[in-house]
Amino acid sequence: MEVSPRRLVHRAMGASLSVWFRTLERLGDRVPAVYEWDARRQLRRLHDARARWSQRDAAEHSWSSAEARRWSQNGEDGLIEALLDRVGAPSRWFVEIGASDGGENCTRALAESGWSGAWIEADPGRAELARSLGFEHVEVIEARALRTSVSALLDAHGVPAEPDLLVVDIDGDDRGVLEAVLEHRRPRLLVLEYNAAYPPPASWSLPERAATGWDGTDRFGASLQALVDTAVGYDLVLCERSGVNAFFLRHDLTGSIDLPVSPRAAYRPAAYSRHPFGHVRSRTAAAAPAPITLDDAVSVTVAGPRLEGPAVVAPGEVVGVSVEVSNHSAVPLSSGWPGGFSLVLRWMDDDAPPAPDAPRTPLAHPVPARRTRRQVLWMEAPGSPGRHRLRVTGVVEGIAWLEFLDGDGRVADLEVTVAPG
Repeated sequence: MEVSPRRLVHRAMGASLSVWFRTLERLGDRVPAVYEWDARRQLRRLHDARARWSQRDAAEHSWSSAEARRWSQNGEDGLIEALLDRVGAPSRWFVEIGASDGGENCTRALAESGWSGAWIEADPGRAELARSLGFEHVEVIEARALRTSVSALLDAHGVPAEPDLLVVDIDGDDRGVLEAVLEHRRPRLLVLEYNAAYPPPASWSLPERAATGWDGTDRFGASLQALVDTAVGYDLVLCERSGVNAFFLRHDLTGSIDLPVSPRAAYRPAAYSRHPFGHVRSRTAAAAPAPITLDDAVSVTVAGPRLEGPAVVAPGEVVGVSVEVSNHSAVPLSSGWPGGFSLVLRWMDDDAPPAPDAPRTPLAHPVPARRTRRQVLWMEAPGSPGRHRLRVTGVVEGIAWLEFLDGDGRVADLEVTVAPG
């Protein structure tokens, strides 16, 4: 079969990105400066992207303000409700391909509201747990969604030709499955997980032969551009703030919404949640690390916070902060799993202790045992001018806050000047 020059270029781009990520991982084990360089590079991209987001979110139709989480991984629940309120949901029918056990997905909130739907899940254990939730109008289909069989599967279970919502999140042949579904069905709203490791205009998707389940690397699903190319007859509305899902509306329903939105403008880089459900890059990171104990927590210190950039920042500006995390324990520190270690950054208007639900900031990179690594993080500056004190500490979920342990190095403070203009 002849392969077009464009497809060859896309394949080369995808292969180059994968080689680049793996090279960084290997070098990072030997050269800690590589981790810091990569984190700073990500910070610059994030800073630029967040500036664009702020301008877009201030527009008349600020969809990001609608983000809200009930059962979804991020803010998908609120966005789905807001978009369907705008365009209507006459059938009150949904399909979620890759629905997991129903404990966290994009459609459980609709199921609780009495919608009819189909949850397709390949894992028998998760499918059984989803069934045990007892939603009478939701059929749990225990099957692996394939591009060659998904349409017949939906036909066999009575899915209408125009469901209100289709969600696809299988970390595999997402593009092929989406294309097969859209050949025979025209949902009103699409919610599609995209692979943020391949920003537009890279139209990359996992080959069908390799779609055997997520292997813990950045090779999963499809890029945003690939999904846009596949969802013919649909308009891209937005990508939610965490850089996980893209939202599309059927073209005939978007007259009242400020469209079109280009993939480059809508794209958001991966900023996965602080909870352990985001995708990671390396195969080693996909395996659960050793649990962190109280003795390990006592052996962690933070020091040397500094601003990455100008000494004076504007009110509300996204600023980069780097801090040294020293791990004197025998286990690596990671934010990616339950009981993991996270940093907590907060502006100290007073000396009150941190709230139990204070926002956590995941480590930019794991800190190996008995090593020190400088982490580059980000947060928004206070909205009022003046001198402000930034405090950095850490928390091991379910074990201890560094701030409440005895000894030095549990907190690190930084004075920051905020001034207009």
